[in-house]
Amino acid sequence: SSDVCSSDLDVVIRSAQLSDSSLSCRELGPVRYSICAAPAYLRKVGSPKQPEDLKDFNCLVHSGQPAPGEWKFHGRKGSFTVVVRGNLRTNNGVALYEAVKGGLGIARLPDYAATDDLRTGTLTALFTDVTGWGRSIKAFYLRSRHQPAKLALFLDFMERYMRDRATA
Repeated sequence: SSDVCSSDLDVVIRSAQLSDSSLSCRELGPVRYSICAAPAYLRKVGSPKQPEDLKDFNCLVHSGQPAPGEWKFHGRKGSFTVVVRGNLRTNNGVALYEAVKGGLGIARLPDYAATDDLRTGTLTALFTDVTGWGRSIKAFYLRSRHQPAKLALFLDFMERYMRDRATA
C-alpha cells in the first residue's frame, strides 16, 4: 500500500489483499493456472501421465506464492495436492516463465503469462482437466471522490484484458 501512498504511482496491481483504508480496490478478474512445459523438455524426459507423477520431474517453483511447492488440483474425485520439487525456486514470475520456455522444467503459470504460448504450441499444458482458478488480480488506488479519467480508462482496459485471457 505504501507504493501508492508515498509515490507518484496511480495504481498498483496485486493478487494479495491490501488493508490500507486510504485505498480503493477493484477486482480485475480471476487468474487460471496451467501446468506448463516446453515441448522440447517433454521430448527429452517424457511426460507425466497424472499429476502425482510430477514428483519425478523437475518442477520449477514460484517461491512468492503461498505453499509454493504444493500444487493444488481439482478433478472429478475432488481436490488434491501434489508436493513438487526441482532445481529452480524464484520469486520472479518472468524468470520462471523464461525458464519453462527454455526447457528447464515444468511450472505452474498464470494464464496471463502462458495463453499465447499455449495457443502457438511454444508451451504445452498438462492436466488441463484438473487445473483451475487460483486467485484474482486486483487494482489498488488512492480513494478519491473524483477518479482521474486516465485511471478509469486503464482499469476498464485491464478488466477487459483479464476477461479476454480467461476465455481464450
